[in-house]
Amino acid sequence: MAARHTPKKTVSFSDNAPPTKESNGELDDGISIPFSLKTIPFHYLLIVFSILKQDITRSNVMNNLTNNLYALIATQLVYTFLFVTNIVELTKKKNNKKIKLSVGKDYNILLISILIAFVLILPIYILVVLFGAPFTTFLKENLILSSHIAFLAYPIIVSFLKIGEKGVFHKYLAFIAVGAWFGAIVIPLDWDRDWQNWPLPIVISSYIGSFIGYSIAGIL
Repeated sequence: MAARHTPKKTVSFSDNAPPTKESNGELDDGISIPFSLKTIPFHYLLIVFSILKQDITRSNVMNNLTNNLYALIATQLVYTFLFVTNIVELTKKKNNKKIKLSVGKDYNILLISILIAFVLILPIYILVVLFGAPFTTFLKENLILSSHIAFLAYPIIVSFLKIGEKGVFHKYLAFIAVGAWFGAIVIPLDWDRDWQNWPLPIVISSYIGSFIGYSIAGIL
């Protein structure tokens, strides 16, 4: 009797695993964020102008930045819809589609993102102190600075919860962080200008970094 042939078992260490199909039957291949005029955050420039136009003396910095934080939160809620709906989901079937965001269907994402932004204030506060912010003084100023930075990242938080990490959103966060870092350069300069009052330079440079990032990071 001939010996029965048994298939030989092999182990492969190749990383060329077959692509995983998504629930809709399409092959996920990342996202694209094309340049669009509607996603240029002009409201950041308006808020910077508002900050500098108001009283920026030491005694009024907190009141100034608090009022403009409210303006940022309100305008970010609107801008987030423009930003997220400009994102294109790419698939191997070539039937690319734009991401949809609606209050009715995605209210949970929008609310959770607000909560996450508030939670992020504390770690941002710690990072600000670690990078040289006054620790025993200007506690309120550090808090308002951290709040501005956290809500500048709000559209990215919503995008992450809606789509997941696709290897692109970190670019936007990098622009915010680098912008904030550049603002610290002018603080020690002995110019004795009101706009050098802590934490105005870092807040303003964070807005400028965010403006550049949200405008062009998607095409880099």
